[in-house]
Amino acid sequence: MNPFAPQAVNGINPTGDADYVDVDFTYVYDTVPPLALLEVRRDQTVPLNNDADFVLRAIHWTQPDVAMLGIFRVRFSDSQGYYLSNALILEGNISNQPYAPTPVMPEIVFPRGGAIGLDIQNTDPANPSLVQICFRGVKRYRITK
Repeated sequence: MNPFAPQAVNGINPTGDADYVDVDFTYVYDTVPPLALLEVRRDQTVPLNNDADFVLRAIHWTQPDVAMLGIFRVRFSDSQGYYLSNALILEGNISNQPYAPTPVMPEIVFPRGGAIGLDIQNTDPANPSLVQICFRGVKRYRITK
């Protein structure tokens, strides 16, 4: 099963009329300024645009500065504040390869104008951490008839 393909391509019949068009899109969360040693940032948000719903299909992270290779943990929440995991997830359990992101299955639909929430913690006692977390998916544009 390809989590990036439309469900009909994966053999899952659509539940209704195709009243929408999906367009690839990525939202990015940056830890700027870098996470200090053992710093915790709670209730961070990635605001979503008002033009379309966002369907989250995959997540990956990168560290753009090799001098800031701290270890971190993260926990995500949906637009209503419900956490997607019970505890913070160590960065080693999320892909850091843009060409092979960690799939989110089933996909999560975020309403337009909503936000992706997250808590993030630098668990490295020796290094600050500069992280980019990429939320990959599609913007779902509704077609009016």
